[in-house]
Amino acid sequence: MTRSGGAADVHIGRRVRVSFQRYPVSAAGVSAGVPSSWGLLPAAPDGGVVLVPLADGEGCWIGLTAIGSARTALVCAAVECADGTWTDAVSGSDAGRDFPLDAEGIVVSPFAVLAGIAAAKGEWWALSRAPDGPTPIARAVRLVSFLPRRAPRPPASAGSRPPLAHDNGGNAPSQNLWATRAHVAAGAWRVDRPQELRVELIDPKTFLARTGHKASAALDPSAPYQGWRLP
Repeated sequence: MTRSGGAADVHIGRRVRVSFQRYPVSAAGVSAGVPSSWGLLPAAPDGGVVLVPLADGEGCWIGLTAIGSARTALVCAAVECADGTWTDAVSGSDAGRDFPLDAEGIVVSPFAVLAGIAAAKGEWWALSRAPDGPTPIARAVRLVSFLPRRAPRPPASAGSRPPLAHDNGGNAPSQNLWATRAHVAAGAWRVDRPQELRVELIDPKTFLARTGHKASAALDPSAPYQGWRLP
């Protein structure tokens, strides 16, 4: 993990680069796809975890980029809720004792998005530490990556640059970035060498106290970010 300008360059091991994109959580707390980004959140390492500041009423989605020779990985995600239980973010069910070996993950090849916590009817709850509505409170996110057993073919649509997190027309990233899933136990993934990252979602004042770095300024709900590319 490297640092630049007070923010960490975050990875799951050496396989997947991770970014955190902020946005205002709606009253309903769910979205049918990936919300437009209001900008990149800072992140900082602290004692083996990565800290990400989220203000009250803000949510984030997680951008994923596979790096290295494989350019493909499977990422599973579990979210720690306010009551201390863990939810499988990809399925929306409880993350049991065998997580992630009994879980589905998101195929990152080479880009993908974790929109939040899977809800009913194909919607997603926001990842938010202090939502205003019925959204589950998220304290932390556990991300686990697996490599494919065989080198995959490059996807036909993969370009040399990541997609826009928000374009000038107000569109969110293409939904095909988060729709492709696979089961860890399906036989296509190397379960013997997982790599893991724990992310804690904290309030901006605590982030400043623990890292010495200020969080992003309060977002303007009427002004989504224009054109930032996923790292």
